[in-house]
Amino acid sequence: MRRLDRISPARRNVLIGLAFVTTFFFFQFSREVSRGLSAFFYRFLSIEWVGEIVFYIQEHIGYNIYHPRFWTKVVVSGLAHGLTFACIRSYAHTGREARFGWYLVSAALIAAMLLNVLGKAISNQWMETLSRDSFEFIFSPLPAIFCVPVMYLYRATRNQ
Repeated sequence: MRRLDRISPARRNVLIGLAFVTTFFFFQFSREVSRGLSAFFYRFLSIEWVGEIVFYIQEHIGYNIYHPRFWTKVVVSGLAHGLTFACIRSYAHTGREARFGWYLVSAALIAAMLLNVLGKAISNQWMETLSRDSFEFIFSPLPAIFCVPVMYLYRATRNQ
């Protein structure tokens, strides 16, 4: 956080705004990004030696990692969370605030995963729907926006 503290407040505000705008544009055009990545992974997995390695791994773990959509989802999810964490990091004044925001978003993601697993385990349609809605919230720019007032309140309680 020391590097961000050295930046003037005006430039820091521009950096925060740029992080949020970049996040919004990424999510606005995420379908196009997904299509491009899917085409890339289709070609990449079509390379003989790469396909053999991935297929060998798939046989041993029993999960469909050979499909290009799997890798596309992994990369897009990583980019989405990276942009969200960058927004939180640029808005946070201290490392403690940044970790607080990251823990908040990570806890929401873990809760959605557990809800999904539990819903599938007990065949509860409502829980699966709730977990799907939770994933849609988490993989959007909303967590970064939600963390702004939460971090403001966190700052206010820490300074008392």
